[in-house]
Formats: sequence, C-alpha cells, structure tokens
Amino acid sequence: MRSKLHGLETLRAYAIVSVLLFHYQFFFGHPGWLESGIFKFGWTGVDLFFVLSGYLIHSQLLTEMDARKAVSLDRFYIKRAFRILPPFAFVLALYVFLPSAREKESLPPLWKLLTFTQNIGLDVARHRTFSHAWSLCIEEQFYLVLPLGLSVIGFAKVRDGTARTIAALMVLGVLVRFLSFRLLAKEPASWMEWIYYPTQTRLDGLLVGVFIAWLFHFKSGAREWLAARHVQTLLAGIGVVAISYFFVLQNTADRTARVYVGMGALYPSLFLFPLVSIGFGLIVVSAISPKSFLYNLRSRTLGWVATLSYSLYLSHKIVFH
Repeated sequence: MRSKLHGLETLRAYAIVSVLLFHYQFFFGHPGWLESGIFKFGWTGVDLFFVLSGYLIHSQLLTEMDARKAVSLDRFYIKRAFRILPPFAFVLALYVFLPSAREKESLPPLWKLLTFTQNIGLDVARHRTFSHAWSLCIEEQFYLVLPLGLSVIGFAKVRDGTARTIAALMVLGVLVRFLSFRLLAKEPASWMEWIYYPTQTRLDGLLVGVFIAWLFHFKSGAREWLAARHVQTLLAGIGVVAISYFFVLQNTADRTARVYVGMGALYPSLFLFPLVSIGFGLIVVSAISPKSFLYNLRSRTLGWVATLSYSLYLSHKIVFH
C-alpha cells in the first residue's frame, strides 16, 4: 500500500505548488510569468486535492468495511481530528491573536471557522482573511458525512448503488450551479459566494475520487483494464485538463457583464468544475496503476512537499503577507 502512495504524493506536491503560485501573484504581482498562461489555472490545485481526498478516504473506509462489515466512526473521527485540527487551530490562533498576521483587514466570523461552515455564504469582499479555508470546510463536511452515510447504507448498497448515486449527484450539481447562476450570481463577489465556494456546487472532485475508489475496489476487471492502459489514461487526463484550461482562457477574453472571474460565464460555471475533476481523476487512475510512471516515481523532495502540503496550505498567505 505504501508504494501506491508515491504517485499520489507527486500529485499532492503539484497541487500545493500550483495553489501557492496562484495566490502569490495576488500579493506581489511579480514575477511577470505568474500573471499569464498556465499559472492562472493554479486554482485547480484545490480540485486535485478534492479528488485525492475522495479517493483516499473512500478507499480506507471500503477496506475497513471489507474487513469488519462496518465503519468504526469513533476511530475514523479521532484519527481525522488529530491529523487536521492541531495545525488548523495553530494557524487560526495566529489570525485571531496576532492581527498583524492577517493578509486582509477582516476575519470571517470565528464561529464559522470553528464549525467549518465558513464556505457557506462567504463574502470575500468583506472577509478575505483566511478565505482559503473554504476548501478545508468542504473536506471536513465530507469527512463527517461520508462515513456516516456508509455506516447507515451498509456494504451491499454501497457496492451496488455508488455509481448511480455519484452520477445523480454530479447532474444535481450542474442543476444547482445553473439555478445559482441565474438567480443569485449577479456580480463578481456573489458569483464566488454562490458558485465557487459553496459545498453544494463544489462536490465534483470529491465525487470523482469516491468513484475511483469504488471502481478499483469492486470492479477488478475495470481496474486491470485501466492499469494496462495507464499511459493512455494519463494522456487522456492531461488532455481533459488542457481542454478545461482553454475553456477558461476563451472566456477570460470576453469581458461581458456575465463574465466575472475568468470562468464566470454560464457554461464554464456549469461544466468547468466536473471537467477539471474528471481530468484529474484520470491522472489519479494512472498514478495508482502499478506500472505507470507516476506510480514508480519516488522523490524525497516531492514526498516532503506532499507531507507538508496541508500545513503549507493553511499558512501560506501569512507567510506571503
């Protein structure tokens, strides 16, 4: 199992570096090569984190259900708490008790940060400090709901109904984004508030990761077929991500009233997040295939960056500031 993580460590290292470079340009506006091209796509590193989290957490839970026919909720939540809460509490304490560490003036309400609901109704025009914790809120909500759902549904229904459920949720996400776009997203800040940050509009990456874990756990034929085509899967994933990248560029050039933050036109709002997630999902599939380049890539530096990625993500804006 440990060797399987090398490819995922590489992807996690890429994800954190892309996010750091993307945020760096907003603080300093230099060097110039950060202001254009692929580095404007660095925000998708968060979507890659979502795919990785969905895959890893669901794989762990399915393995436990295989062995025990149930999920140990207390053990899962305790492990997650010890892994996630200490770094988060430390960084939050810096923001609360050391105002000079804040990258912007206003911190979101403390109760929202403590309950991991900051991403719901997040107004970045008013509360930009520690705004990047929105993705952590989505992951924490996912960690809460997924094990509970598995324990209630049971192993047989998880095995037989997961693919249909994920497909339905993906379609529902498109519908929710459409309604949010038409009814609520009237200006740039509200586009971020109602489409970019909310849990109900950003589940695509987690769902893709959950589907990969389900597929590899229950469908041995599909797993072997994909493993034998790891090169094609990797190239397909890069191709899908590239298509989504040019999708963003095309709409960035159109500064009409309905284009807010590059991908804020209607069709990118509906389909960009699932497209990016599927592309990264294909790359993850290649990375967990034993004969693939990513699976066998071992780098101490990348492993170190991947290990620190969570703490780097929490603290990077303080460091930049």
